[in-house]
Amino acid sequence: MINHYKRTSIYFIGHFAIDNIVRFKRKYKPTLGGSVSYCSLSLRTYAKDVNISIISHVGKLNFDDSLLNKIRKKKIDLKGVKYSEENNTNFVLDYYDHNRTLTLKSRSPNLDFKIIPQEFLNDPPDVIVLVPLCHEISYDFVAQILKYFPNVYIGIDLQGFIRKFDEKGKVSYIYDELIISNIIKISKLIGDRLVLKGSEEEMKLLARDIEDLNKVMKYFINSGLKGLFIMTLGENGSMLIKNGEELLKIPAYKSR
Repeated sequence: MINHYKRTSIYFIGHFAIDNIVRFKRKYKPTLGGSVSYCSLSLRTYAKDVNISIISHVGKLNFDDSLLNKIRKKKIDLKGVKYSEENNTNFVLDYYDHNRTLTLKSRSPNLDFKIIPQEFLNDPPDVIVLVPLCHEISYDFVAQILKYFPNVYIGIDLQGFIRKFDEKGKVSYIYDELIISNIIKISKLIGDRLVLKGSEEEMKLLARDIEDLNKVMKYFINSGLKGLFIMTLGENGSMLIKNGEELLKIPAYKSR
């Protein structure tokens, strides 16, 4: 008997990061960061029979390629990663007094649709998850994705689309009309195949600084956006809403 089973395929798209962590003035050696890393490794932990690929752009000048060995060992496809003689995205994460300051020290080039291998284009995935760190994914890039993969579901991790950086690279979440209008435009372009996730702070910002959490979630439906919207609330769980469905509140459960 011929087995026609096709494994689920997922692409994660965004920058890898070099994270320099400082805890109470003590510096630690650089580690691999970026949502493409965390998401792909987490998915592999729970799903052994899924094809996972990463599309990214690595700047070789300050990037230790051995950092990717943990990705390779999990059989995550890196053929969609382009290398260039530039600096890679590098963050300093400074923890102190239960707070964190995040500063961007260098940045990989913006992602170009041309870096996607032809074999990826010939075999469309089931899901594409956009997980940028610092605005490396443009509206035009997403438009090209939808042109070649019109039937896939598109996940968006909000943080890298709406972060604001000052002249020293310090990250903040401050309302900026151009930034917010851009991600709204991208969300409308994707339509009902969108799955958008953000933290409480990020979703409030996207909803133009609405404070009431129920109103934040209903804003996305009332503003004409389609798809599924998820707001994570830490120890308070999460909230989900979709067009035509009731707002769903999910409590957080303690780990074993």
